[in-house]
Amino acid sequence: MDYTNTVDQIAVYAPRSDGALVLEGAASVRDGERAANVRGYLPIDERFALVSRNNQSSLGVFDASTRSIVANIALDSFAQDAPRAAPSAIVRHAQRAFVVLQRWDAARLDMPRRGAVAVVDLASRTVVDADPTTASLDAIELPLSNPFGQVAVREGTLLVPCAGALRTIGDGAVVRVDARSMRVVRSIGDERAFGGNPLHVLWLDDDRLLVVSMTEPGTNERMDVGSTRLVEWSIARNAAIRTWIEVPEYALTAPVRGADGRVYIGDRGSVTPGRERRSGIVAFDAQTGDRLWREPLSVGLPPYSLVAN
Repeated sequence: MDYTNTVDQIAVYAPRSDGALVLEGAASVRDGERAANVRGYLPIDERFALVSRNNQSSLGVFDASTRSIVANIALDSFAQDAPRAAPSAIVRHAQRAFVVLQRWDAARLDMPRRGAVAVVDLASRTVVDADPTTASLDAIELPLSNPFGQVAVREGTLLVPCAGALRTIGDGAVVRVDARSMRVVRSIGDERAFGGNPLHVLWLDDDRLLVVSMTEPGTNERMDVGSTRLVEWSIARNAAIRTWIEVPEYALTAPVRGADGRVYIGDRGSVTPGRERRSGIVAFDAQTGDRLWREPLSVGLPPYSLVAN
């Protein structure tokens, strides 16, 4: 996925036996002239996938074989009084996709609106009404605002990290959603316990979670962040067990769990004069949380996002 002020596209690559990737083609994911700002990609099957347009309140159905958008799914009805619904992460449970909606408003960053989760039937590629008792088409309404990071799903339970207002302490938490009933169950933890705004979440097992959080940004226009941390959380104890890693600035990616049982996370490092720090990939034992190598494994460029295999 690639997005700039002038280009929004998905590129398709084929792997070679020597590990190299060969570009097969790329397609625009815009719906009209307005920028798409693609944030989420969810395969439906070997051919089709859903992509979220954060700047357009819509999803695109992407055909990997023809490298084209073949259908659009409108989400405008879920924007309420916000400029747009702003879809970001997409996860799957059974034959439904759950799409996180930010309801983002650049003019009101200090007063963010509550987020939501739209539900899409993957067979018909249509929006599902999350509350049939009302006359309107409803999404799952979240009790908190600003959900824009990695969502986790396990055995019918969705975990949605909501950062809240980035400079307000205490209005962020991880929201637990029952995917079957399409209802919010409760919130887990809060910013004080996580050590900052919760950004990403990853299931480790039925009890343990990993949560990436960042400290509240400074008051300057750059929104400088003091540090980012990866915290292990116990649902049964309702408490943080320990911090696996903490680094200066806004530098950690969403964590992933590999088939080898390890947890991987990207550290973007720092180029700030006087605080330079190398970037790379850090690995942990998923059971013990022990760090497996001292220095980040360099991948050439600062990592932005990791994909588990």
